[in-house]
Amino acid sequence: MKKWNSKEAEELFEALMNGRKKSPIRHSSGIWNERAKQWEGGLRKSKARKERSAKRIEATVNFLTQHGALTPESKVIDIGCGPGRFVAAFAERAAHVTGTDFSEKMCDFGKNYCEEQGLKNTDFVVCDFREADIDELKWRGAFDLCAGSITPALSRWEAMEKFMEMSRGWCYNSVFVKAYDPVEEDILENLFHEEPVHPWNGSSFYALFNRLWLRGYLPYVGYYEEHDQETVEVNEGLAAKICEHYRPEATEAEMNSIVDYLRKKADENGCILRPSGRRYGMMLWDTRVRIELEY
Repeated sequence: MKKWNSKEAEELFEALMNGRKKSPIRHSSGIWNERAKQWEGGLRKSKARKERSAKRIEATVNFLTQHGALTPESKVIDIGCGPGRFVAAFAERAAHVTGTDFSEKMCDFGKNYCEEQGLKNTDFVVCDFREADIDELKWRGAFDLCAGSITPALSRWEAMEKFMEMSRGWCYNSVFVKAYDPVEEDILENLFHEEPVHPWNGSSFYALFNRLWLRGYLPYVGYYEEHDQETVEVNEGLAAKICEHYRPEATEAEMNSIVDYLRKKADENGCILRPSGRRYGMMLWDTRVRIELEY
């Protein structure tokens, strides 16, 4: 049996965390500016989407407060804040909250939403966290809680280290550990004859926990699950969303084939039923508490 080597273990989990293929097209600021309009529109117009978002935010707030990470004295930053719903929820319970995103539109929507809620203890900063200089921004050790939820900005270990350097207390990160969409799976299996390989397999969550543990941190872990079913119109926009996770470089001909395939399954209004589900992993750790590990 090979002798335990903690350095090799750290390198293994760092490589696993960094191993997910990046897509610069999918995560450009321009793409996310376009998404911002869709997200904000969905949150404004869709009762189901609004309720789903509110429930996940409530579960997150409960997880943070029960561990004492979110208090009336807390100064908080939300990395990859999107249209500001988490910022607003945190601001109702904290002294001040900063939201940051590399999409200017996302920050604009977040600022407007917080103003609508009458919240005066928030601000928004447009920046790419991966490239941000936390000393220039005066963010080093400036926050009691650093939070990030489903953001590519924290997908690599070096970004997570910078994230922790900003905290004088707690860090929170949430990622998908499982997601399913039978419509996507049907297209891959029966149209493209490929086996679905889900990008959300929990590996980054597993890697982060172990990387933190090996550094002596004691992460708290929780899970939140949601299921959804919506009627959607079959069009090019739906095809683009379906390709996003599994075929980001899809050709125009492939996109058209998806639309044709789904239209054969659509109702008289050109719509299909699209069920889906997601399980979120929530991880929280106190940067001030580290133990000496003995192996």
